[in-house]
Amino acid sequence: MADFSFGVSMRLMRKTAPFILFRMAVYFGIAAAYVIVTGTGAGIGWGVGAMGDQDFRASATLWGGGLGFALTAGVIYFLREYIL
Repeated sequence: MADFSFGVSMRLMRKTAPFILFRMAVYFGIAAAYVIVTGTGAGIGWGVGAMGDQDFRASATLWGGGLGFALTAGVIYFLREYIL
């Protein structure tokens, strides 16, 4: 710990700030994509479920949300390494 310098640490953080901010923006976009696509999938499932009774609507909503989440996870799995 004798070699630690607060000033040097802050200079390094300032130099890498654009990379840190870009990474934060990418991960915020990924989180937003999960929420939006999962919600859209659940909404589509709810719409499809309107053709049946309450149990069918509930299961269709669950399947729609699950498929939306899985689709997002699959796409982001491949894109995350490319983006970052």
